[in-house]
Amino acid sequence: MDNILIRLLERSKLTKELLEFWQYGNTENFWCGYVIDYNETLVSIQHYSKYGMKDGILIWPIDKIQNIDFQNDYIFCLQHIIEQVNDQSGYPIHFNLPNHDEWQFDMLVQLEGDQAFLTSTELNGGSLFTGFIEDVTEEDFVIACIGYTGNSEGKSLYKVNEITGFHLDDMDNQKRFKLYHWKK
Repeated sequence: MDNILIRLLERSKLTKELLEFWQYGNTENFWCGYVIDYNETLVSIQHYSKYGMKDGILIWPIDKIQNIDFQNDYIFCLQHIIEQVNDQSGYPIHFNLPNHDEWQFDMLVQLEGDQAFLTSTELNGGSLFTGFIEDVTEEDFVIACIGYTGNSEGKSLYKVNEITGFHLDDMDNQKRFKLYHWKK
């Protein structure tokens, strides 16, 4: 398949060119980063905060991306800021990017039991639930929730098919993770 989207994703992956990703239904916020990997179904993005710091990895369905902006003033400024900030080498996160409609289950299986970082799971394009993925079936999963101040907030069961995206080890998750271990 050859189209401009694929060429842009590939260029970003090869050169670490920053892109702005806009999601359907969200006209106020975008994510900025470069493509780590992609396939016909999903894209994984090394996200950067507006302060030029690595802010986790985002995994989103390609068909949920409304548009991508590139080579604009915001990106040029952010690139300069990133170059001024020391590269943060956090916990290395490795996973296989699924390439099919049931990608949510495959991602959960890879995250299950990993307590080296926190995962935020977005459900139905809205709320994020943060914690450790503890148990997974093809229909549902359990997340041990960690609150904003690092407190354990019990466990919750959700349906796999309600997942619309993942945030892995972003700045909020890193803060919660540190507080969680401090309070333990």
